[in-house]
Amino acid sequence: MYIQNFQTFEVRPPLVQMSESRLRRKYTISWGEEKFVNDLGVEVYKIFSVEIGREFSYGSIISAIISQRYSNDDVTAISLNYLNKECASETKRIEYSAEYQALQDWRSMAKEVAAKAVAYAKERQWIE
Repeated sequence: MYIQNFQTFEVRPPLVQMSESRLRRKYTISWGEEKFVNDLGVEVYKIFSVEIGREFSYGSIISAIISQRYSNDDVTAISLNYLNKECASETKRIEYSAEYQALQDWRSMAKEVAAKAVAYAKERQWIE
């Protein structure tokens, strides 16, 4: 249902990176603390990231992170299935509840990352 987009790095990148062109700023938000040993035997970080090219705000970061994993159609389907789960079989009720909980867990994580990213950018005076 969702795409698992991540990169690996030997050194963890900063939470927020800002780059500027002539007319606009672009922010890359990176998160993830999971470490593992890759195929070459090197310990690396599993890092997820999103780019924010529009307004850098708490809400836009949450939206970008959720959209990275779930399309709008996915969110709608998961939500409607969960709301209507009582009309489904026991197996489907369990499936719908698990999908909804996974979406909510991702959403909660997105809120945590967004709060930290906004604080990080404010500390560096990139935003007010």
